[in-house]
Amino acid sequence: MNRYDEAIERMVREHAEVVRERIERHTVWEPNTGCLLWTGANVFGYGVVTTTAPRLPVRVHRLVWVLNHGPIPEGIDVLHHCDTPPCVNDAHLFLGTQLDNMRDMIAKDRYPRGERHHNAKLTVEKIGLARGLRLQGFSQHSIAVRLGVSQSTLSNALTGAHWKGVA
Repeated sequence: MNRYDEAIERMVREHAEVVRERIERHTVWEPNTGCLLWTGANVFGYGVVTTTAPRLPVRVHRLVWVLNHGPIPEGIDVLHHCDTPPCVNDAHLFLGTQLDNMRDMIAKDRYPRGERHHNAKLTVEKIGLARGLRLQGFSQHSIAVRLGVSQSTLSNALTGAHWKGVA
């Protein structure tokens, strides 16, 4: 068991009522989604509290899981059905692996693909232009230079290795 989960279990074991009170004090109900949103400190959108002895920041949704269900098995994550990181509503939480989380993300179309990806160099419009230029006989290299991308980036888009949904 990792030290964060050990700290959570110790905190729940020794201070369960204090933990419950703190969660109540730092959450607000969101009526449209049913989420119970953490309003205290957060890291990357996930609610965090600091445990005592040792002082470690732990995610509140994991703390809620342990409080209501017991220990989290090694290598397992606490995931959100609602896809809302600050949510600590126990009914919105479930256990799964990192692979389960990735599959859930893809199934719900939350995976940033195409223009939504933070590293995207191309757009659907530019790929369409590149395809037209290829049909006119321009080389991939010359098109890539014109579009300001590498030849391999352009090739991956044109062959469907990346940008699979762009016809």
